[in-house]
Amino acid sequence: MSTFTQFDSGDIVQGNVSKNITSGLFSDGAGSMTSFFTSSTQTSSAAGTNYYWDVYHQDPNVAATSATATVQFQIAYGHYAGSGSYSANSTTGFYPSRAVYSQFRNLLLDSPTPTTKFKLADNTTVNNAVFITLERSRFKEQIDKGDWHIQFSGSGDIKHTVVDDSSVAAATTENGHIVYNVISGSSTGPTLYQSGSDYVYWGKVYPELGVIMLDGERMVGNSIPVASGLSLGTALSISDFGDSAAANDVVHSKVFNSLVNFTGRADEDISSTFYFVRAKNSEYNFSTNETFTTGDAGRIRHTTMIGDPQVYISTVGLYNAQRELLAVAKLSKPLLKNYEREATIRIKLDY
Repeated sequence: MSTFTQFDSGDIVQGNVSKNITSGLFSDGAGSMTSFFTSSTQTSSAAGTNYYWDVYHQDPNVAATSATATVQFQIAYGHYAGSGSYSANSTTGFYPSRAVYSQFRNLLLDSPTPTTKFKLADNTTVNNAVFITLERSRFKEQIDKGDWHIQFSGSGDIKHTVVDDSSVAAATTENGHIVYNVISGSSTGPTLYQSGSDYVYWGKVYPELGVIMLDGERMVGNSIPVASGLSLGTALSISDFGDSAAANDVVHSKVFNSLVNFTGRADEDISSTFYFVRAKNSEYNFSTNETFTTGDAGRIRHTTMIGDPQVYISTVGLYNAQRELLAVAKLSKPLLKNYEREATIRIKLDY
C-alpha cells in the first residue's frame, strides 16, 4: 500500500531570489550558427514554396545528421498587398505573402486592421517584411536583448550586421509585448551609419515572442538616407530579391541564401522552491517491491527483516491533493531507512 505524507507549512520554503540565466540560443547550447540547412521535403511542400522555410543547424537530408537535425528558426516573407508570391489556389490578390503579413500584423501590432502597416522608429512604413521566428524552445523566456546579431551578405559581397538598440534606447510596448528597434551593429554594440546622431533602422525585434521583423525595402531597395561615403549603410540588395505582383519569387529562400551568421543567447529567470521531505523513524520502512515480500499473504521474504525491515529510499514523488504525480526527485544514491533512522530529504524545484 502506498503511503502519502502531507507537507506542513514549514516544509515548503520559497526561494527569495530569482536567478537570471542565459544560454546559447541554438541546439546543444550553441551561441551561434554559421552553417544553415533546409529540408528538401519541407522546402518543396506547399508551405515551403509559398510561406516559409524551416532552418536547421544540421543537414536533415543526409543520414549522418538526419536524426539530430532540428529546426532552429523559420524565415517568412510578407507583403501587405500580396506581392512577391502567387498561388493558383489563391483568390486574386489574397496571395501567401499577404497572409503572412496579416498573420504577423495580428500577432504583433496594437491595432491590426487590414490597412495597418508596420512602421520603423524613423516613421518609415513597411510594405514588405522578412520575419525570422525562433522555435519556442530556443529562446526560453526571451531573446537576450543586446546579445544577438544577424549578418547578411548581399550583391557585390556587401555584408551587413543588425542588432537591437537596447544599449542606447529603452524598450517600447506593442500589443502587450516588449519591442526594440533593429539597427546596424552587432552584439558588441550599435553602429552609426547615418549622419548626425540617428541610427539606420532595419526593423523591430520582439524578444518575448522570438520574432525579428526586417523591412524588405531596407534590405533590397535604396531608401536608407546615409552620410556620404558610408557604403555599409546602403541597402543589401540581396540578389534577385523579387517583389512582383503575381509571381512566386520565393523571397524567403533568397533571404536564407544571404545568411552568414546568426549569434544570440536565450534569457530566463529561474525561481526555486525547496521541499523538505521528512521520513520519521516509524515511517517508510516497508516496500511494495516484489522482492520484499513472498506469497499471497505478502509475508516478508527474509526472516531477518521481521521486526527490523531494512529498505532504501531512492526516489521521492511529489503529488497534488488528488494524489496525482506531479514531479519525481531522484537521490544521488540510495538512502538506508529503518526503525532506527529518520531522514530529511531536501528537494529543489526550479521553474
